[in-house]
Amino acid sequence: IPAEGVFTEVELPDNSRVWVNNDSSITYDTEFTEDKPQRSVNLNGEACFDVESNPQQPFVVRSQHMTVTVLGTRFNVQDRGDLDESVLTLYEGRVDVEIAGETFEMTEGYELVYNRATNETAILAINTRTPHWLATPAEYTLMPLDEILTTLAAEYGVTMEFEARGKWMNDIITLNLSGAESLHQAMEMTKMLSGRFDYAIEGERVIIKTTNTN
Repeated sequence: IPAEGVFTEVELPDNSRVWVNNDSSITYDTEFTEDKPQRSVNLNGEACFDVESNPQQPFVVRSQHMTVTVLGTRFNVQDRGDLDESVLTLYEGRVDVEIAGETFEMTEGYELVYNRATNETAILAINTRTPHWLATPAEYTLMPLDEILTTLAAEYGVTMEFEARGKWMNDIITLNLSGAESLHQAMEMTKMLSGRFDYAIEGERVIIKTTNTN
């Protein structure tokens, strides 16, 4: 159980990874053998999961109030006894969630919030790519815009394509990120600081549309 303010990274027998938040714990088998119908993990508290894909052996997370079944994906489960809400946040892939006698099929970019006091469930869109407690802040201080865009491309696994280049790409700006921002949020912050370009995200491509080519 990690102490307050820290988290622990765990590698499971199938090479899936789990980041366990403070005052939380997981239990699991030391081996996920092929004769078992599923890979099972029990969670007390909160953890973020990055699950290796295995369609023949689903990955199941059981917490106090929900059961999450996945094949391979990245998600966060918050199910603490001292909070009224149980929350599943899905960053990648698809999962099935059983909670309060109902089953929900979740797709990436959404969060399920179950209020145990009111017995109400809500599904909300999200704009983050990692839980805030796991995010690593990034500070780009007094850097050329071109260098910042190149760094963001590597960080988010995309390519930057420029309609036109100019001296504006040498503008010096400072960009501070919490580490939890989506690509869209990071680009919006950079755009506002620069004021000299617009952009469009098309899959794994970011098209930079200049508003000032000087």
